[in-house]
Amino acid sequence: LERYLAGVLGAECPLNWPEESLKALAVAARTYALAKMEERSKDGKADFDLVAGVMDQCYGGLDKENALSRRLVRETAGEVLTWHRRPFPTFYSACCGGHTADGTNALMEAPAIPPLRGHPCPHCRLGLPRDKQKRFRWIRSLPRKHLEKVLGAEGPLISIRPLSPDLGGHAGRVRLAWKGGGKDLDMLSFRQAAGITSTSWTAEVVGAEVRFDGRGFGHGVGLCQWGVRHMGRQGFEHREILEFYYPGAALIPWY
Repeated sequence: LERYLAGVLGAECPLNWPEESLKALAVAARTYALAKMEERSKDGKADFDLVAGVMDQCYGGLDKENALSRRLVRETAGEVLTWHRRPFPTFYSACCGGHTADGTNALMEAPAIPPLRGHPCPHCRLGLPRDKQKRFRWIRSLPRKHLEKVLGAEGPLISIRPLSPDLGGHAGRVRLAWKGGGKDLDMLSFRQAAGITSTSWTAEVVGAEVRFDGRGFGHGVGLCQWGVRHMGRQGFEHREILEFYYPGAALIPWY
């Protein structure tokens, strides 16, 4: 597991980030791995532990690890976040857009526990470099006919809107409407089909286009990676970073 984490750390973020930021990510990745391994072991439906990509967490193999990533993993070896004495899926994403998402609202698989509730995040905008500020707030226009095709609309789209967005605007389902009908989609399916980068957005159908006004990059649940970068640069220790993004979770030596 520790050798695996060295390859996750280098794949999930640049290794020139502050060391305390990288340590926080190492603990989150370790905890997530243990939780998913336990989950798949219990349901008996999979003959593998983890997906080596964004459906779980990215793993880059030996090409993405180096002496630094191995040392930081070693220095946090065995540290795990728990809720009621068990590891939980410590979700994380690139940029929450200023407010992390409620886990059960943005991700159907997320447990309804306090460490995964949404809360304001003043750090991600400040952690983003100038050339990546569009990940915090973005605008994108897509052809309406293209969306009708990829989303399976049965008529010209009248509206696209997130269902029951939380305080940060994040939602887990999307409602499409056309004259005489409509349907709901889960947010993941919608994002994959439409190519939308986050779960926090509003949309307006304007003639032949649909204009999206959004925040963030990713699902927004749990730890915000660019926010972690800023907290590390401000001198926060990895334990303090984890306390901020997973409030109420206990950080313990698991082994």
